[in-house]
Amino acid sequence: MPHVQTNGINMYYEERGTGEPLICIMGVTAPGGVWEAHANVWQEHFRCILGDNRGVGMTDKPAGPYTTDMMADDYAGLMDALGIKKARVVGCSLGSVIAQKLALRHPEKVQSLILMCTWARQDRFGLYTWEHMMKCKANFRPEDFMHYVQMLIFTKPWFDNDDCWNNMQQGLRDAAINAAPQPCMPWKPRPPPP
Repeated sequence: MPHVQTNGINMYYEERGTGEPLICIMGVTAPGGVWEAHANVWQEHFRCILGDNRGVGMTDKPAGPYTTDMMADDYAGLMDALGIKKARVVGCSLGSVIAQKLALRHPEKVQSLILMCTWARQDRFGLYTWEHMMKCKANFRPEDFMHYVQMLIFTKPWFDNDDCWNNMQQGLRDAAINAAPQPCMPWKPRPPPP
């Protein structure tokens, strides 16, 4: 199973296809394999690199806190280890913020960006939501946390589609038996933002 040393961790990644490199960065709690359906199409034109973020999947899970700067440097090191000087980058949710940081911190490495479900800063609502997610992650069983995340990210038409519904149910089952679960840190309440 491919790992590289980057930024003080062993980072797991998978590759699909050949051609120009495309770095695929997934969002919070999700391993790179969540890109599989996309990569099945993109691999016809690109060398898709699907990484597991720090703390997720088969990448090391050192004690936090983690920052998006730190995670961007993880991907810069992954690119160096794979001999990739410059790549197209796609990020989803937290992965899109990591992608932005990669472009800001290592502009010479980024040919173009696709940012899905992104943000450039957090307002009070965003911080309030993240605080609640951290509390849920610290207290829920993995399948219960997956249930909560599914309720946040999928719209009603997704729930009404039989294929999508079945995939969601499989996601709950997979979360319950995940061989490499994301660790949860004890949740400590912070004062509300000003």
